[in-house]
Amino acid sequence: MAISWRKDMRPAAFRGIAFETSTRVLNGGRRLVEHAYPQRDGSETEDLGRLPHGIKITAFLFGTDYQVRRDILIDALERSGPGEYTDPWGVHHTVVCKTWTLTETLNQGGYCSFSIDFTQAPARAHHRVVADTGYAVGTAATAASAAAASSFSSVFSLSGVNAYLADATAVVNGLYDQLSDMVQSGVGPVGDLLDAAEDLLSSVATLSSVPIDFARRVDRLISQAAALFPTAKARFLILSGLNRFGDNIPSPAASGGVYAPAAAPAAAPMPWVPMPWVPGATPAQVQTAIIAATTGQTLSVSDRLAVNRAVLVRLIQDLAFIEQVRAAATATYDNAGAALQARDTLAAALEERLNTADDALFAALMALQTAIVSDLTQRAAQLDQLVSYTPTATVPALVLAYRLYGNANQEADIVTRNAIRHPGMIPGGVALSILANGAQSTGAQSSGAQSNSSQLNGGLS
Repeated sequence: MAISWRKDMRPAAFRGIAFETSTRVLNGGRRLVEHAYPQRDGSETEDLGRLPHGIKITAFLFGTDYQVRRDILIDALERSGPGEYTDPWGVHHTVVCKTWTLTETLNQGGYCSFSIDFTQAPARAHHRVVADTGYAVGTAATAASAAAASSFSSVFSLSGVNAYLADATAVVNGLYDQLSDMVQSGVGPVGDLLDAAEDLLSSVATLSSVPIDFARRVDRLISQAAALFPTAKARFLILSGLNRFGDNIPSPAASGGVYAPAAAPAAAPMPWVPMPWVPGATPAQVQTAIIAATTGQTLSVSDRLAVNRAVLVRLIQDLAFIEQVRAAATATYDNAGAALQARDTLAAALEERLNTADDALFAALMALQTAIVSDLTQRAAQLDQLVSYTPTATVPALVLAYRLYGNANQEADIVTRNAIRHPGMIPGGVALSILANGAQSTGAQSSGAQSNSSQLNGGLS
């Protein structure tokens, strides 16, 4: 007849990582301070509370895939903070790992053992001060947007020649067309955003006489476009289209000159604004415009057209990218690698922009870079790592999840993350991406973010 206590037995596990163990050693006691006094026999004891329970176990792993499970267990043991340990007697303990020792020998291939010393985690954590890095990114982004607008207004000028206004209107018309294409392709709602874009387009003549107000309206339009979408992934989709804004602004016929108009398209969304052909401004031309703004000099018509186009296009690109950084700070990442790769991608893009920024914008973008690197580094430290695992034989996803984690909770994550077509047959010999511990995954499947926005948004949700 079965012994009754066996019904409560279950596999041992720490943070959802299953292993074998045959013994446990528990220890405890009271935290006592002994006071002894001169000329007095005996002593007094002061009770300062219960000692945290200690648990010492010997864990072991074996099998052809023991090395993968060994590394996953090591990662779980070294992760900061408390975790749940389930011993074979079915008792759940919230513990932290004090020390662990791994033993492997050549005469016992396919086998390793751990000596693990756990101590009970406090029932209530002490208060600690944690910097709100997400708020810091938002603050730095606001300052960077203001600096970008200020940098633009210090160079941009429409005074003197009507062609300047025509070209600025054409650029804003290009922005309208691009935002219209984005929302009409099904990315998000159309109405409010296009109304705001049409209002900006109709106000170019009035606003552009005060460049700082013009820049702020462009900033509000881009922010409004981002705010229409509830998730970070959707915001990346709408804003990524502006990363290379200006490349696709239409040009007139090849025979046209600086003032030659292009033909209106058959289905223009608004009254067509002729698009003059304007060559790209060189860094020397932009630098000359900066000097002219401080000395009162006048640029040639061709130089002013090129500089105005360059700084207006750059303003739109900068403001869109700053909003993307905001989205990254509010995004949810499903693993540490996704957060770290997003961090590195955004930091590299900011580093490249720093090479051409003026002094005020340089300082603001540097602060934004520091803030987003700090935010994503801190958040990545709290996320699971992705590891590669190759099953030795074809198995159902349910069996593989139980084998790796000691429960079936991760079956759906394994199937989704690796695009498994038939959960009942995960093929052996094919490498899989799996989470390094048993915590539930809530983000989109991705191992990171890349400079290409279609890849970058894969790590966001």
